[in-house]
Amino acid sequence: RSSAPPPTDPEERRRTIVEAAATLITEVGSEGLTHRLVAKRAGVPLGSTTQYFATLDDLRAAALSS
Repeated sequence: RSSAPPPTDPEERRRTIVEAAATLITEVGSEGLTHRLVAKRAGVPLGSTTQYFATLDDLRAAALSS
């Protein structure tokens, strides 16, 4: 994980969230995924994960299809 500031471009931020979720799924499993864990891993505010993905199912689907 880099110490770079979180991306501000909406598409880049969404991509960062999806990549973080995909990595976490391999570490904690699909059922262990939470918006909070993803936000922390992606280095973005918690609200960003719910802004782009209203439900965990949406976030899981995006991560698994990436």
